Amino acid sequence: MRDEDKSREQLIRELVELRELLNELRKPVPGPVLNEVIERQTGTLKRLLFVSREITTTTDLKRLYRKVVGIAKELLALDYSTLMILSEDGTRLVIEDTLGYPESLIGSFFVVEGEGLASYVAKTRQPGTVLDFRTETRFEVPSVVRERDITSAIGVPMMIEEEVFGVLVGHIRNRRVFTGEEISLYQNIGNHAAVAIKNSMHVAALRESEQYLKTVMDAIQTGILIIDAETHRIVEANPVAVRAIGLAKEEIIGNICHQFVCPTQAGECPITDRGRTVDNAERVLLRADGEKVPILKTVVPVMLHGRKYLIESLVDITERKRMEEAITYQANHDLLTDLPNRVLFMECLNSALHQAGRTHAMLTVMFLDLDGFKAINDSLGHAVGDQLLKEVAGRLKCCTRKSDMVARIGGDEFIMVLTEIQCAEDAFVVAGKLLAVFQEPFAIEDRVLRVTASIGLSLYPEDGEDAETLLKRADIAMYHAKQRGRNTYQFYEAEMGGGALR
Repeated sequence: MRDEDKSREQLIRELVELRELLNELRKPVPGPVLNEVIERQTGTLKRLLFVSREITTTTDLKRLYRKVVGIAKELLALDYSTLMILSEDGTRLVIEDTLGYPESLIGSFFVVEGEGLASYVAKTRQPGTVLDFRTETRFEVPSVVRERDITSAIGVPMMIEEEVFGVLVGHIRNRRVFTGEEISLYQNIGNHAAVAIKNSMHVAALRESEQYLKTVMDAIQTGILIIDAETHRIVEANPVAVRAIGLAKEEIIGNICHQFVCPTQAGECPITDRGRTVDNAERVLLRADGEKVPILKTVVPVMLHGRKYLIESLVDITERKRMEEAITYQANHDLLTDLPNRVLFMECLNSALHQAGRTHAMLTVMFLDLDGFKAINDSLGHAVGDQLLKEVAGRLKCCTRKSDMVARIGGDEFIMVLTEIQCAEDAFVVAGKLLAVFQEPFAIEDRVLRVTASIGLSLYPEDGEDAETLLKRADIAMYHAKQRGRNTYQFYEAEMGGGALR
């Protein structure tokens, strides 16, 4: 149980006990002397109830200090009333408020050891009174007291759980003997005040910490959500998170976090439901407009006000993902034609071979080289040559199925893989279509260019069972097609290998 809760419960118990005792004392009892005693005790209890009610209903510290010194001054008819709080290290009594003395004393302090009635009371942990400061020998009389010709005083330790929290001290100009009832009343005021002040300090510290947390959250340029770990409901969101979700803050607070972050059908939380640690994990933020935004998420469990919460930081990594995808794309594609490059082609060919091996299917690898491209490049320039390569790439893509792939591996060389063919004749048909696309001339920069191609083909599993072998033998077949006069295609044959090796 938190300290402020204990303090509040302690006050409530005391208040109830006082009321019960007051009701008992109100019952008629014979005898004038006894009735006089009862009336006096009843008056005291009424004053205590008044003190409890007045003190416990105030949480602002400055108002509470003023109310305590005012009540003490009035109930005990004091000329000066001062409230002091013991510093955390126990070495000083800091004046928090005073009536009668100049307000400039507020914030000053007395040394605990040896000076004034307040220090004596704090040291002995017992109430103390002074009949006449002129004859006082237990401690040194402070100058602020001597200067005002003060004669008598009363002081009590403000106790919390048998520890001194502060001191309540009152001074009177005239000589006065304080009765036991007055000392008891003063002590009760001090104890009630101590509990109320401690509770108010907790409230003030709590408000300060919450304001500090809010200030920090609002300043951070990262989305922050605070989520109740038990209910999974969002209890706070900073401006960055609010903008990322795309709703007003009032519409976000109170919603289940899974409605926006890591949306799942079951709505399970990886932290509370599955016991996972989430630290710089890539997740998804579902915006109010339905857009899914990639985020980098970190979750830190914390205890706030005796309850477990999750502080989630959300970083939009859309741009980073876009850059990663761009880098990956560039690493796997030819920048000129936007076709897959050799690296991606070999990955896809190996995957196709693995699938064909499982299903006992055939596939064809084609190696295509443009005829006479070097002459065009040398005579008309690389800009024209590059534009021609782009046009060729576009035509080749139009001649293949979605399950096939066309890639450029450099210069004027293109490679293709045809999957799911039933027989060699299917490859003949495709090869014929590829040659046919070159029958139509290419219009490049107001020029009409005619170019043909030579194609070599290898079949799986007849000509090889691995990607490198099939590609090498399709290359060999392509050179044989050029030797046959170009503008044709040639299947790989076993006898070609020896000549190529030589």
